Amino acid sequence: MSILRHACFIATFTAAAGVNAATIIGGATGDGDFESAGGTGPALYTAHANWFNASGSEGINFSNTSQMGGSSQAGSRGGMPFNGRVQVNNTGHTIGAAGEVFSLSYDFGAGGALANWGGDETMRGFLFTAAAAVDGNLTTGDITEIAADSYDIDRANDGQWTTRSIPVLYTSTGADVGNTVYFGMEFVDAGGNTLFPRIDVVNLSVEAGVIPEPSSLVACSLLVAGLVGAGRRR
Repeated sequence: MSILRHACFIATFTAAAGVNAATIIGGATGDGDFESAGGTGPALYTAHANWFNASGSEGINFSNTSQMGGSSQAGSRGGMPFNGRVQVNNTGHTIGAAGEVFSLSYDFGAGGALANWGGDETMRGFLFTAAAAVDGNLTTGDITEIAADSYDIDRANDGQWTTRSIPVLYTSTGADVGNTVYFGMEFVDAGGNTLFPRIDVVNLSVEAGVIPEPSSLVACSLLVAGLVGAGRRR
């Protein structure tokens, strides 16, 4: 009977977990490919409905079609995360359960002269909760990071364009349930060199945690209990 009970619970959990990974940011969703501004040449933060500058003015250039040839969407528009800027995306996800797994990938372009890259540059991608609306008025003081990835740029040994892929950026806990999380990126150059970083093809997805349906658990338990009782009556 223990085998039956085990099989019953496996079936219940499998049915409850039958939700594939969902895209939070990617392609046109959340402007993960930065194409919403349209046209060619530079575009301001204000030309992008989903991206904002949490560290300064919205009236400065954020994306460009220049120096994007090495992206996996070659010749397209990409973001320009210049040193110290904290760009955030307002496409949120409300956590519904413990065990939700967030994954991240993006293309990074190390623009500018090779000699200017000193090996101390890092591209950060992070999840955060916000104490205010995620819009043009949000500041870094409103942000609480819950997970982050730091990508060390090795321009001396890698190609100008590389792809960063993080299968498990964060796994939600019970304390996260009900919180809405957002995504941000920050390029950090400790040396303060003249660099032209690019980002493109940002993909943030979440895979649902395993939440057994209460009704399914009850039905499963009653089934097992009934079979156990029937066995005893024999």
